[in-house]
Amino acid sequence: MKTFRAAAVAGTVIALVAACAHPAGGTDPSSVPSAVPVSHPADALVLRVSYVGGFTTPTELASRLPVLSVYGDGRVVTPGPHPAVYPGPALPVVQLRHISTASTARLVALAVAAGVGEPADYGQPPIADAASTSFTVLTEKGKKTSKVYALSEADERTNGVTAAQRSARAKLRKLLAHLVDESPTIAGKGKGHVASV
Repeated sequence: MKTFRAAAVAGTVIALVAACAHPAGGTDPSSVPSAVPVSHPADALVLRVSYVGGFTTPTELASRLPVLSVYGDGRVVTPGPHPAVYPGPALPVVQLRHISTASTARLVALAVAAGVGEPADYGQPPIADAASTSFTVLTEKGKKTSKVYALSEADERTNGVTAAQRSARAKLRKLLAHLVDESPTIAGKGKGHVASV
């Protein structure tokens, strides 16, 4: 029961933080393909990356936040910094920043170019207890989703994966790296704030 309540409160916190902010602009990542901005409702979830499953505790699963959520008005919600204290906070910390409409469109275009939502065989690497990485993008043709098992754990040297599967996985691995680590718009050089409870 406590786990369910924690998950519900965490979801409410994310929704409130995302709904109460006002766009502050951002910088377009130069490496993202150019795209014509598509008119999305402000509250529409246009891009999300999250981890699903894996061998971990029920508490961790209930409080796990998406790696990245991008909304139609340019809001970007990511997990915030985790304080190095024990015990840690009861609820997760979220960070909110904003990007321009053009940047949002380019991130959507990058996800589409990486093959999100397209039929592909990503294989099943012989790695135990790993999580799957789920990508969701909202395009003019509707919502598209791809889920890849052990995306970060398996690489080009992993056995049990064919060359075609490695190629398909590499595209999504590169997309994940851009969204989480490399994009100056997402990685913290824009304006934003952290909300904690």
